[in-house]
Amino acid sequence: MAKYWVRASLPLNIVQINELKCIYIKCLVLKIVVNHLAFLLLWLENHHLLFTNAGFTEPRQYRYWNAETRSLDLDGFLEDLRAAPKDSVIILHACAHNPTGCDPTHEQWAQIADVIQEKQLFPFFDSAYQGFASGDPEKDAWAVRYFTDRGFELLCAQSFAKNFGLYSKHLIFFCLGNVK
Repeated sequence: MAKYWVRASLPLNIVQINELKCIYIKCLVLKIVVNHLAFLLLWLENHHLLFTNAGFTEPRQYRYWNAETRSLDLDGFLEDLRAAPKDSVIILHACAHNPTGCDPTHEQWAQIADVIQEKQLFPFFDSAYQGFASGDPEKDAWAVRYFTDRGFELLCAQSFAKNFGLYSKHLIFFCLGNVK
């Protein structure tokens, strides 16, 4: 375990895991690290079974995509976050939302962070496409940095398989932000 400092000047513990089943490993790490949390909200149905197998008993989905407007359903998303019990884990894509490709604006991220903070939820960022959304890895890290700048405790699982062309293996980094 090594200690690093990010631009926000907050200490992060970084752990590297090289494993084929990266999403399942993310689930297990999340369960180990935050096993006291109530349940999690996630967007994709395929994550539901993975998190259930990792021991979460009540995975639920939140609204994200509005097919009619072909855009983020911010009102539905925020309503679902407000309905989540305290200490729920919220799975968020840091950038290049999979599969929609629709990312919140900075202003929308601020609204999302406000609700997560107000409801005392636990953000878990999944960052598998940093650099692919905008072409700039610094710009694509904005959401995670914004949350750490605001003082959130969070987990960020970052995969570099696509960046390095390692499609048969997954290089994952888990970062715990602002853990005292």
